Amino acid sequence: MSGAGPVEPGEGTRAWDAGRGVPPGRGPSRERLAGLYAHHRRAVLAGAAAAVSLAADGSLHTTREEAPEPLAIAPSQVVRVTYLGAEYLPPPTPTREFSFAVKITAHPGPPVTVTDIPQPYSAISLTTAPRPPFSAEAGSGHRTVITMHVTDCTHVPRNAGLPFLDVTLRNAHVIQNHSFILGERYARDVSRSIGALCANDTESSAKPQDTAEFTPAHPAGSHYSDRANQPEFHRSPHRVPLCITSCHNKRVTASVRLSSTFPAHA
Repeated sequence: MSGAGPVEPGEGTRAWDAGRGVPPGRGPSRERLAGLYAHHRRAVLAGAAAAVSLAADGSLHTTREEAPEPLAIAPSQVVRVTYLGAEYLPPPTPTREFSFAVKITAHPGPPVTVTDIPQPYSAISLTTAPRPPFSAEAGSGHRTVITMHVTDCTHVPRNAGLPFLDVTLRNAHVIQNHSFILGERYARDVSRSIGALCANDTESSAKPQDTAEFTPAHPAGSHYSDRANQPEFHRSPHRVPLCITSCHNKRVTASVRLSSTFPAHA
Protein backbone atom coordinates (compact mmCIF):
# COMPACT_ATOMS: atom_id res chain seq x y z
CA MET A 1 0.00 0.00 0.00
CA SER A 2 1.37 3.23 -1.07
CA GLY A 3 0.71 6.67 0.52
CA ALA A 4 2.21 10.04 1.22
CA GLY A 5 3.63 10.66 4.58
CA PRO A 6 4.05 13.99 6.36
CA VAL A 7 6.18 16.60 4.68
CA GLU A 8 9.53 16.71 6.26
CA PRO A 9 11.64 19.83 6.27
CA GLY A 10 14.21 19.96 3.59
CA GLU A 11 17.87 20.58 3.86
CA GLY A 12 18.62 23.99 5.32
CA THR A 13 15.05 24.52 6.53
CA ARG A 14 13.12 23.99 9.69
CA ALA A 15 9.51 23.53 10.58
CA TRP A 16 7.34 26.47 11.77
CA ASP A 17 5.07 26.31 14.68
CA ALA A 18 1.45 25.78 13.71
CA GLY A 19 0.23 28.59 16.00
CA ARG A 20 2.43 31.32 14.47
CA GLY A 21 1.80 32.98 11.11
CA VAL A 22 5.17 34.70 10.67
CA PRO A 23 8.66 33.35 10.81
CA PRO A 24 10.35 33.63 14.18
CA GLY A 25 12.51 36.79 14.60
CA ARG A 26 10.98 38.55 11.56
CA GLY A 27 7.69 40.00 12.97
CA PRO A 28 7.79 43.63 14.29
CA SER A 29 7.29 43.98 17.99
CA ARG A 30 4.75 46.37 19.55
CA GLU A 31 7.44 48.71 20.89
CA ARG A 32 9.05 48.98 17.45
CA LEU A 33 5.74 49.85 15.80
CA ALA A 34 5.01 52.50 18.43
CA GLY A 35 8.41 54.11 17.87
CA LEU A 36 7.97 54.17 14.11
CA TYR A 37 4.51 55.70 14.45
CA ALA A 38 5.75 58.43 16.82
CA HIS A 39 8.67 59.30 14.50
CA HIS A 40 6.49 59.59 11.44
CA ARG A 41 3.84 61.54 13.37
CA ARG A 42 6.35 64.22 14.43
CA ALA A 43 7.63 64.55 10.86
CA VAL A 44 4.11 64.84 9.46
CA LEU A 45 3.07 67.43 12.05
CA ALA A 46 6.20 69.51 11.42
CA GLY A 47 5.59 69.49 7.68
CA ALA A 48 1.95 70.48 8.14
CA ALA A 49 2.89 73.37 10.45
CA ALA A 50 5.45 74.63 7.93
CA ALA A 51 2.88 74.51 5.14
CA VAL A 52 0.34 76.45 7.20
CA SER A 53 2.94 79.10 8.10
CA LEU A 54 3.97 79.59 4.48
CA ALA A 55 0.36 79.87 3.42
CA ALA A 56 -0.34 82.50 6.11
CA ASP A 57 2.73 84.56 5.15
CA GLY A 58 1.72 84.49 1.51
CA SER A 59 -1.79 85.60 2.36
CA LEU A 60 -0.56 88.52 4.50
CA HIS A 61 1.89 89.59 1.80
CA THR A 62 -0.82 89.69 -0.85
CA THR A 63 -3.43 91.45 1.31
CA ARG A 64 -1.12 93.92 3.14
CA GLU A 65 -1.00 97.40 1.61
CA GLU A 66 2.35 98.90 0.78
CA ALA A 67 3.54 101.49 3.29
CA PRO A 68 3.22 105.05 1.91
CA GLU A 69 6.39 107.00 1.22
CA PRO A 70 7.23 109.64 3.86
CA LEU A 71 6.03 113.15 3.01
CA ALA A 72 8.64 115.62 1.78
CA ILE A 73 9.51 118.12 4.53
CA ALA A 74 9.96 121.74 3.48
CA PRO A 75 13.47 122.96 4.31
CA SER A 76 12.12 126.03 6.10
CA GLN A 77 10.58 123.71 8.71
CA VAL A 78 13.99 122.44 9.81
CA VAL A 79 16.06 125.65 9.45
CA ARG A 80 16.25 128.57 11.89
CA VAL A 81 17.83 131.99 11.16
CA THR A 82 18.91 134.07 14.19
CA TYR A 83 20.04 137.71 14.13
CA LEU A 84 23.38 138.17 15.91
CA GLY A 85 23.91 141.92 15.57
CA ALA A 86 25.66 144.63 13.58
CA GLU A 87 29.18 144.08 12.30
CA TYR A 88 32.03 146.59 12.44
CA LEU A 89 33.46 147.46 9.03
CA PRO A 90 37.20 148.24 9.13
CA PRO A 91 38.34 151.39 7.31
CA PRO A 92 38.36 152.34 4.55
CA THR A 93 34.65 151.60 4.46
CA PRO A 94 32.79 152.35 1.23
CA THR A 95 30.02 154.86 1.55
CA ARG A 96 26.43 153.69 2.00
CA GLU A 97 27.33 150.24 3.24
CA PHE A 98 26.66 148.37 6.50
CA SER A 99 26.94 144.75 7.67
CA PHE A 100 25.29 142.44 10.17
CA ALA A 101 25.64 138.78 11.13
CA VAL A 102 23.11 135.96 11.29
CA LYS A 103 23.32 132.32 12.34
CA ILE A 104 21.69 129.67 10.15
CA THR A 105 21.01 126.43 12.02
CA ALA A 106 19.42 123.20 10.76
CA HIS A 107 17.89 120.37 12.77
CA PRO A 108 19.59 116.94 12.54
CA GLY A 109 18.40 115.06 9.51
CA PRO A 110 18.69 115.28 5.72
CA PRO A 111 21.11 117.99 4.53
CA VAL A 112 19.81 121.47 3.67
CA THR A 113 21.67 123.90 1.39
CA VAL A 114 21.42 127.70 1.36
CA THR A 115 21.40 128.51 -2.34
CA ASP A 116 20.77 132.28 -2.20
CA ILE A 117 19.98 135.24 0.07
CA PRO A 118 18.19 137.60 -2.33
CA GLN A 119 17.22 141.25 -1.90
CA PRO A 120 13.82 142.35 -3.25
CA TYR A 121 14.61 146.08 -3.38
CA SER A 122 16.28 147.61 -6.44
CA ALA A 123 17.79 150.41 -4.35
CA ILE A 124 19.75 147.93 -2.18
CA SER A 125 22.27 145.30 -3.24
CA LEU A 126 23.47 142.52 -0.96
CA THR A 127 26.56 140.35 -0.54
CA THR A 128 27.25 137.52 1.91
CA ALA A 129 30.33 135.90 3.43
CA PRO A 130 30.59 133.05 2.78
CA ARG A 131 28.91 133.26 -0.58
CA PRO A 132 26.13 130.72 -1.27
CA PRO A 133 25.62 127.92 -1.88
CA PHE A 134 26.69 126.48 1.47
CA SER A 135 25.27 123.85 3.81
CA ALA A 136 23.15 124.73 6.84
CA GLU A 137 24.99 123.02 9.68
CA ALA A 138 23.18 121.24 12.48
CA GLY A 139 23.92 121.99 16.12
CA SER A 140 26.23 124.99 16.35
CA GLY A 141 24.90 126.66 13.18
CA HIS A 142 26.58 128.49 10.31
CA ARG A 143 27.61 132.13 10.93
CA THR A 144 27.02 134.36 7.91
CA VAL A 145 27.91 138.06 7.51
CA ILE A 146 25.53 140.01 5.26
CA THR A 147 26.54 143.38 3.79
CA MET A 148 23.93 145.74 2.37
CA HIS A 149 24.91 148.38 -0.18
CA VAL A 150 22.53 151.32 -0.56
CA THR A 151 22.61 152.38 -4.21
CA ASP A 152 19.74 154.90 -4.27
CA CYS A 153 18.67 156.78 -1.16
CA THR A 154 15.69 158.32 -2.96
CA HIS A 155 13.93 154.99 -3.45
CA VAL A 156 15.36 152.99 -0.58
CA PRO A 157 12.72 151.62 1.85
CA ARG A 158 12.94 153.01 5.34
CA ASN A 159 10.76 150.50 7.15
CA ALA A 160 8.62 148.39 4.77
CA GLY A 161 9.70 144.75 4.82
CA LEU A 162 12.80 145.38 6.88
CA PRO A 163 11.95 142.85 9.65
CA PHE A 164 12.21 140.05 7.07
CA LEU A 165 15.17 138.32 5.45
CA ASP A 166 14.61 136.21 2.31
CA VAL A 167 16.58 132.96 2.14
CA THR A 168 16.40 130.34 -0.61
CA LEU A 169 16.77 126.79 0.77
CA ARG A 170 17.07 123.42 -0.94
CA ASN A 171 16.92 119.81 0.21
CA ALA A 172 16.58 116.53 -1.65
CA HIS A 173 12.89 117.14 -2.41
CA VAL A 174 12.18 120.83 -2.90
CA ILE A 175 13.64 124.33 -3.39
CA GLN A 176 11.95 126.97 -1.24
CA ASN A 177 12.23 130.75 -0.96
CA HIS A 178 11.25 131.66 2.60
CA SER A 179 11.07 134.99 4.45
CA PHE A 180 12.42 134.70 7.99
CA ILE A 181 11.32 137.19 10.66
CA LEU A 182 14.44 138.31 12.53
CA GLY A 183 12.71 140.51 15.10
CA GLU A 184 12.51 144.14 16.14
CA ARG A 185 16.22 144.54 16.90
CA TYR A 186 17.15 143.58 13.34
CA ALA A 187 14.55 145.95 11.86
CA ARG A 188 15.69 148.79 14.13
CA ASP A 189 19.39 148.34 13.30
CA VAL A 190 18.76 148.21 9.56
CA SER A 191 16.45 151.22 9.64
CA ARG A 192 18.95 153.27 11.66
CA SER A 193 21.81 152.31 9.36
CA ILE A 194 19.89 153.30 6.24
CA GLY A 195 18.83 156.57 7.89
CA ALA A 196 22.43 157.42 8.83
CA LEU A 197 23.78 156.54 5.38
CA CYS A 198 21.13 158.60 3.59
CA ALA A 199 21.01 161.51 6.06
CA ASN A 200 22.71 163.97 3.68
CA ASP A 201 20.41 163.10 0.82
CA THR A 202 17.39 163.49 3.07
CA GLU A 203 18.45 166.97 4.21
CA SER A 204 19.13 168.15 0.67
CA SER A 205 15.87 166.77 -0.70
CA ALA A 206 12.68 168.78 -0.92
CA LYS A 207 10.78 169.50 2.27
CA PRO A 208 8.30 166.67 2.89
CA GLN A 209 4.67 167.69 3.00
CA ASP A 210 3.81 165.82 6.16
CA THR A 211 2.23 168.66 8.13
CA ALA A 212 -0.54 171.15 7.49
CA GLU A 213 0.66 174.58 6.41
CA PHE A 214 -0.84 177.54 8.24
CA THR A 215 -1.23 180.77 6.19
CA PRO A 216 -2.76 183.61 8.25
CA ALA A 217 -4.94 186.08 6.32
CA HIS A 218 -4.63 188.74 9.06
CA PRO A 219 -1.89 189.62 11.53
CA ALA A 220 -1.64 187.88 14.84
CA GLY A 221 -4.07 189.01 17.50
CA SER A 222 -7.11 189.11 15.22
CA HIS A 223 -10.15 187.40 16.66
CA TYR A 224 -11.63 186.39 13.26
CA SER A 225 -15.02 187.94 13.83
CA ASP A 226 -16.31 186.65 10.50
CA ARG A 227 -15.54 183.69 8.22
CA ALA A 228 -13.67 185.89 5.76
CA ASN A 229 -11.06 186.65 8.41
CA GLN A 230 -10.39 183.01 9.33
CA PRO A 231 -7.02 181.46 8.36
CA GLU A 232 -6.65 179.18 5.40
CA PHE A 233 -5.63 175.56 5.92
CA HIS A 234 -4.03 173.31 3.35
CA ARG A 235 -5.19 169.73 3.78
CA SER A 236 -2.48 167.23 4.63
CA PRO A 237 -2.20 164.30 2.17
CA HIS A 238 -2.06 161.91 5.14
CA ARG A 239 -5.57 162.84 6.29
CA VAL A 240 -4.56 162.89 9.96
CA PRO A 241 -6.66 165.29 12.08
CA LEU A 242 -4.49 168.23 13.15
CA CYS A 243 -5.75 170.32 16.07
CA ILE A 244 -5.45 174.09 16.10
CA THR A 245 -7.41 174.32 19.34
CA SER A 246 -7.26 171.87 22.21
CA CYS A 247 -8.10 168.29 21.20
CA HIS A 248 -9.19 165.30 23.17
CA ASN A 249 -6.32 163.17 24.51
CA LYS A 250 -7.46 160.06 22.65
CA ARG A 251 -7.50 161.92 19.33
CA VAL A 252 -3.95 163.21 19.88
CA THR A 253 -2.70 159.78 20.93
CA ALA A 254 -4.21 158.17 17.84
CA SER A 255 -2.56 160.66 15.50
CA VAL A 256 0.84 160.06 17.11
CA ARG A 257 0.46 156.30 16.72
CA LEU A 258 -0.46 156.66 13.06
CA SER A 259 2.62 158.70 12.26
CA SER A 260 5.35 159.85 14.58
CA THR A 261 6.50 162.54 12.09
CA PHE A 262 3.66 164.94 12.88
CA PRO A 263 4.61 167.64 15.44
CA ALA A 264 2.41 168.34 18.41
CA HIS A 265 -0.13 171.11 17.92
CA ALA A 266 -1.58 173.17 20.70
